[in-house]
Order: sequence, then structure tokens, then C-alpha cells
Amino acid sequence: MEINTTSKFEKTVEANTFGTVIHAVLEKMYKPMENNEINSDVLKGYISNIQHLLLKQFKKYYSNSELKFGKNLLIFEVASNYIYNFLQWDIITLKKPICIAKC
Repeated sequence: MEINTTSKFEKTVEANTFGTVIHAVLEKMYKPMENNEINSDVLKGYISNIQHLLLKQFKKYYSNSELKFGKNLLIFEVASNYIYNFLQWDIITLKKPICIAKC
């Protein structure tokens, strides 16, 4: 008789969880601006909030809350970088305020 030693829970953040978390953070940032104008100042304000929002979403979607060590810390930092770069790209390319959906 063999005992299955694999855990039902992720030991490190899997790719699908990583994507879900990043999407959830971006949605939290951009959804409130739906039907409103977006300008670069609004997006710049989100930069200081990335880590907080990211941690909150990781806790929601990832069963193991240990993100301060090892691979999970690296994954957290990469996710933070992706979101930062996404916001920076929008800030740089946004020449004038735009609308999301209808304004």
C-alpha cells in the first residue's frame, strides 16, 4: 500500500494563481475608473499601493500565506514588477485623459 504524499494545496504559487492575482489587482485599480476619465496622475497614485493590493489578493487566492521566503517571495516580487511596469506603460503612453467604457 502506497501513501500519497502530494499535498492538495500549492506549495509554491502556480502559474494560474499568479495570473489570477495579477488580474485581480489590476481590476481593483481600474474598475473604479470605469465610465470615468483616466489620467496619469490617478495611475501614479496606484504605484505606492501595489504591494498592499497584491498581498491582499495573494491571501485571497493562495492557500499558503507564506510569501516572505523562497520561491514565493520571488514570485511576489515578479508580480509586483509586472503590475508596476503595466502602470508605468499606461502612464507614459497616456498623453491626454481617456475614458474606460462610456463617459
